[in-house]
Amino acid sequence: MNKLALIGVILIIIGLVLFVLDSTVAPTLIKPSVSGSTVIPSKGEFRLPLAGNSITAVQYNSSGTLQLENLPSTSVKENLSQGHLVTVENLNSTPSYIVFYNPNSYNVTLTYKESIVNIGQAATIGILFIGSIAMFIVGVVIVIFGFIRGRRRAS
Repeated sequence: MNKLALIGVILIIIGLVLFVLDSTVAPTLIKPSVSGSTVIPSKGEFRLPLAGNSITAVQYNSSGTLQLENLPSTSVKENLSQGHLVTVENLNSTPSYIVFYNPNSYNVTLTYKESIVNIGQAATIGILFIGSIAMFIVGVVIVIFGFIRGRRRAS
């Protein structure tokens, strides 16, 4: 095996190792989900805290209609078969909150599950993922080129 093919094999191995590390470390960087349930009185509100510099996903279900307030313009709201999902990017370093407002004349029960990912950690995960795939592909190309070049020299 010539030096070029050997370099390609090393890049493939490094790419695979980085991919495996990224795949095993990424789930541990996501903070454990916080679940809860509360009763919001008529014309009352419940404030759910949001960490700073984070992406927060909140899946919730309620016994009545609720209005969401204090959401950044980048928030995404979706209706799911089992409730609702809102994803919020809090790009500020200061914590914030989502307001669940009950406009009804009766109490509403809110059940929620909140998952938080730090933006810096998410960027690191993405860079490692893309870098590992790029390194693997470059390694494969170098190995192929090295074998072709080695065969030409041998003949």
